[in-house]
Amino acid sequence: YKASAFLHDRLIVETSVLNIRPMSVTFNQIIKNKKTGITHIQAEVTVVAVDNNGKLIKRMPEKLYKKLETAMLSD
Repeated sequence: YKASAFLHDRLIVETSVLNIRPMSVTFNQIIKNKKTGITHIQAEVTVVAVDNNGKLIKRMPEKLYKKLETAMLSD
């Protein structure tokens, strides 16, 4: 958290893939004010793959892994 945002502020959310592993992916997220350019939040978010019952999956689906890998390489 860096600064407050207010009702009716126009915000830009930037997301990039920092790291990808068979069970997880880490994103960098930045939220900025469109008008002023002030950064409100910068965060690293790690997401793990789970099944429909909330149990960890040993590997995320290959199709998803490839798409995330492509996104990481294009940044």
